[in-house]
Amino acid sequence: MKFGVLFTSHPHVDKEPYPHREVHARVTAEILEADRLGYDIAWIAEHHFSNSYGILPDPFTYIGYLAGQTQHIRLGTAVMTLPLYNPVRVVENAAFADILSKGRFILGLGSGYRPYEFEGMGVSFDERRDIQEEALEIVLDALQTAASSTMATISISTCREITRFSPPAYRNPTCLFISLPVPTVRSAQRHDTAAA
Repeated sequence: MKFGVLFTSHPHVDKEPYPHREVHARVTAEILEADRLGYDIAWIAEHHFSNSYGILPDPFTYIGYLAGQTQHIRLGTAVMTLPLYNPVRVVENAAFADILSKGRFILGLGSGYRPYEFEGMGVSFDERRDIQEEALEIVLDALQTAASSTMATISISTCREITRFSPPAYRNPTCLFISLPVPTVRSAQRHDTAAA
């Protein structure tokens, strides 16, 4: 059995007033303690435009920061809201996070559930599942390409063909998908990836 902790970066509003800078120091200390105690994974949540629940907007940056301070604990996104991102950037950042963590990175992806986050990013909430389906194929194909030692070309409908993603991953980052519709589960199965 493995044990992990979800870190939502939720401020204690009475003790950590806006702009909640103390939250990040507290959460970092908690993750370092979880690493020291032997926990298996620290899940880092992503949220946008919130001042009360989940105030961490960029798990990749934070995981890069944590990678140099932790020894054993795996570091995962819980979850990256895939429709809000360019899938090529997700692949590059995932590979780089995996390098910085020496293979301890887990990429958790989801479609999102807060309409105001999509509105703030200029992305249609109603189209998020379709956007995710297209992006997911790109991410999964590209992660396999990035982890391979051979040159490969991937075709992306929104741009020209891309040969070789940079940087190559330390190892092929593990992907996990949370609460996904049936088509996404099928995509995950085609790529031999976990879906929950």
